[in-house]
Amino acid sequence: LYVTMAFGIYDNRDGSLVVARGGHPDPLLRKANGSVAPLGARPGVMLGSMSLPSKRDNELRVTLEPGESLILYTDGYHEAERPDHTQFGVERLCAALGAPCSGLPLDRCAAVAADAVRAFTGPCEQQDDMT
Repeated sequence: LYVTMAFGIYDNRDGSLVVARGGHPDPLLRKANGSVAPLGARPGVMLGSMSLPSKRDNELRVTLEPGESLILYTDGYHEAERPDHTQFGVERLCAALGAPCSGLPLDRCAAVAADAVRAFTGPCEQQDDMT
């Protein structure tokens, strides 16, 4: 029925980045010091939605400093639930991708995040993808 998306254009000459999202989770910004927080990109309308956007100003322009990373992920990460329906949440995702991932290659950081979700949810089967 619909698809979420995040889109960015990065200029490696000056580190500038333009990000827009349509129903997709807010990307996370990992600073060089290991802190991780939502980027603050305003949500847009999901692709395939019958709703019309109220504004067309959901582009966010930022500059990535040396050592910073942008993390895109699907909602299966922060919406993963325990049997009592407690969600993993964005705060836990930020914590998992922070200090524990210092100096790790990106594919290993993704594995650390997935392991943190599995440890949180236990054997509870999840209904959404984690990408």
